[in-house]
Amino acid sequence: MKDEIIPSFHRQSEDREFMEQAIEEMQRCEGTPKVGAVVVKNGEILSVGHRRDRVHAERVAVEAATAKGLSLAGATIYTTLEPCVEVRSKKQPCSALLADLNVHSVVIGSYDPNPQINRKGWLALIEAGVTLRDFDPDLRKIIDDLNSGFVEKFRRGVGPTGRHRFDYTLQDGEFEIFFSATDPRSIRTRWTLIGIKQINAYAWHGYKVAIARYASNFSQIDDATALDYQQQVIVPEGGIVSFLSDQGCVLVKVIEVQSGVKYGSSCTSVKLEFQVRADNVTPA
Repeated sequence: MKDEIIPSFHRQSEDREFMEQAIEEMQRCEGTPKVGAVVVKNGEILSVGHRRDRVHAERVAVEAATAKGLSLAGATIYTTLEPCVEVRSKKQPCSALLADLNVHSVVIGSYDPNPQINRKGWLALIEAGVTLRDFDPDLRKIIDDLNSGFVEKFRRGVGPTGRHRFDYTLQDGEFEIFFSATDPRSIRTRWTLIGIKQINAYAWHGYKVAIARYASNFSQIDDATALDYQQQVIVPEGGIVSFLSDQGCVLVKVIEVQSGVKYGSSCTSVKLEFQVRADNVTPA
């Protein structure tokens, strides 16, 4: 009888202790996102690091090892967030840094929810010939919980007004908008690809959606309930759409749509501006 194949999501890694050490490091961070990294070679930890003073965790750990005169060729890096592909400073992105140091493998705890980075660090390392693996599932859950504030800003917004950018191909295209920091009511918006400089807006069960044709700003919409509501509408860049429930509505202006490589964009994302109108009334 053939050996049973155990799915990877049931595995328990032999290098779990290094993953746990990286999580311990990320908890030392004061800001967000919290990121920890561990450099391992021949089964021994060479150095550790966490994100601080805007310096990424991988760079902190790498520089700690190289300061000791240690070679990272053939090493494994355990990092709780995928290495970056771009940085605001003039420093080399972490993905390129690790590739240039000839590390053998990188073990990733989570993928960056920023649509301009998501999985691009993974891709850069793959193209450089670096072996990639993921943290164990239960440890990934711990990382997500520790970074919940960072992750949630790409999944939800808090009114009465706000502006966000997120990847509409993740989380089933959902972006939830809460009425305010003190009002737990919310409206779940949903978005999908339709083409260049436009996007589909969908209504979840219990909601309706309408486009405010020709309106260019929220102040031009007197009573949002006067719009023609449907289950989905196509919204162009600059267009305003209203999501309506029995508790109120949210007006959303589509600022920018990135439609992915197929349509000449570097990523899939939508940039939104919104205004909450509670209780289906005119703005306060």
